[in-house]
Amino acid sequence: MIIDAHTHHYKEYPDNLEVLQVVNVRNRSEFEALKGKRNVKTSYGLHPWWINEDNIDWDLLRDVDVVGEIGLDKAVNIPIEKQIDIFEVQLNYALSSGKDIIIHCVRAYNEVQQCLKKSGFNGRALFHAYRSTPEMARQLLRICDARFSFGDRELALEKYRKVKDSLPPERVFWESDDE
Repeated sequence: MIIDAHTHHYKEYPDNLEVLQVVNVRNRSEFEALKGKRNVKTSYGLHPWWINEDNIDWDLLRDVDVVGEIGLDKAVNIPIEKQIDIFEVQLNYALSSGKDIIIHCVRAYNEVQQCLKKSGFNGRALFHAYRSTPEMARQLLRICDARFSFGDRELALEKYRKVKDSLPPERVFWESDDE
């Protein structure tokens, strides 16, 4: 079976090709459209880019399989303190519900690490589009049940292919993300 660990676009595959897709939905109607689809898990969360919209659908968060894409992003013009507050709320929800998480992180791995420690989250966490070092990956593996996904953008760069190759193969996943 092929796993697309993080995508924003559901794809129909031929019946002879087994592909599990973790589809990040933006709203209830996208979620409803995927109900009953073969080999689909859904994810939903308040992405750091959209925090100022402050429109999380908590009922939808309860209905999806995975909490995410959540996290921190220092490349956006939203105060990191506000991002951390929202991230911690969603981490605590994932912890209390027993759900896995998908983490979006841009130049904020130390802060994500601190939030994970503070919340006590030690469940499965997929660091999507992983763009950090093997050393950071090892630190994350000590904190939680970390997995790392790489898309074509990351794998086009030799430094991220080397990071991928340094990780335990069972912790590495492919993703199509927005492609």
